[in-house]
Amino acid sequence: MRSLCKTRARMVLLLGLLVALAAPAHARGLRVEGALTAVDQVSVPPTVTIAGVTVNVTADTEIEIFGHDATLAELATYIGQTAEAEYDSTTHIASKIEVSEEAVVVGTVTAVDALAGTITVALSGGTAVVLTVDPDTEFNVHGGDLEDVVAPDLSQLVGLRVRVEYDTATNVAQEVEVLARFRATAGTIAAVDAGAGTFALNTPRGALNFVVSGVTHIRLKGASGPSGATLADLATGDAARVQFASLNGVLVALDVQARAGGRPQMAVGVITAVDALSSRFTIQTRRSGLVTLTVDPATLIWVNGAAGTLADLVAGMRVTAQYIARGGANQVRRVMARSPGGHGHP
Repeated sequence: MRSLCKTRARMVLLLGLLVALAAPAHARGLRVEGALTAVDQVSVPPTVTIAGVTVNVTADTEIEIFGHDATLAELATYIGQTAEAEYDSTTHIASKIEVSEEAVVVGTVTAVDALAGTITVALSGGTAVVLTVDPDTEFNVHGGDLEDVVAPDLSQLVGLRVRVEYDTATNVAQEVEVLARFRATAGTIAAVDAGAGTFALNTPRGALNFVVSGVTHIRLKGASGPSGATLADLATGDAARVQFASLNGVLVALDVQARAGGRPQMAVGVITAVDALSSRFTIQTRRSGLVTLTVDPATLIWVNGAAGTLADLVAGMRVTAQYIARGGANQVRRVMARSPGGHGHP
């Protein structure tokens, strides 16, 4: 009896599945938004292509331009601008097609007119749109401000893929986002020019020059300051890994992870001079001869087993100093000193 009940239950379940599979699927309403690339008024039915999706237009299709009812012929005058359509997934018949005042285009900058202050953006399908750049236009890459890099020389945009938000009434670009890929390299910082906002990095493939802008995030480890840093905190000799975007030969640093001076070095010898004004002291070593060391507020100084300061260091003391070479100076991290006849180190 139980076996018969189980068999009937299985048959009911199977019949239910067959009915579900045989039932016609309901069409879903879809939405597409992007560049309006084509309006074919001759085909039957007429068609409109947005972001590579072609939809059919019927007498029931609502067409709006800037919030006002419009015709298919009027829609054709807005090729290259941003539009959106709601359409049936089965028939591709559009229920509504709309062009708004704020438009977005994605394409490649093919030309720049510096005198007129315009850029030409080529879209897919062979169309192009000419947009005006004014003082209020924002430039960015990966969400960071690029105005100090790009605005003085718009020609840097030629050949780059961009996403532009603009006013369709004036064709003035409100925001230009450079769709640049991340690249990365590592090496040793060879030069820093904080005034110009640049630094040079020696890499296995040669020297590279980077521009630092509002988009750049710099982190520095192993220095007296905080890990969050600025370009002025970097120095020659620092090891660094840089993520960057290449804007037609201009390398814009996006993320810089630096380590102050690379590996720490040791110096053992006798103090020959102390210069309190420059926060330096010099020791005579056997291996390297005279070595001048710079003290900063983060330097740990121990004299005869007790915490001390630069003022406690005097000529004739024997010292062991740990330091890093950066920015043309030897920055001391730890000093252990003892007077002649003094007692041990901490």
